[in-house]
Amino acid sequence: MGEEPIVDLRAFSDTNFTMGSIFSFIMGIGLYGLTYLYPVYLAAIRDYNALQIGETMFVSGAAMFFLLLRWLGG
Repeated sequence: MGEEPIVDLRAFSDTNFTMGSIFSFIMGIGLYGLTYLYPVYLAAIRDYNALQIGETMFVSGAAMFFLLLRWLGG
């Protein structure tokens, strides 16, 4: 028991894999962090109520969705 690791860390010896993993991790923190911080900013600084925050988040999300579709060629 314990002789086979769950994750093979030798994959991180490949520089491309390591840099890709670090980049993905940083992008994930940025994107998910913004999803949390943007409504907090709207409430605390811009003094929006819950409905206005929801509308803003919906419009932002819809715009990103349609830009993604356009980028993908759909």
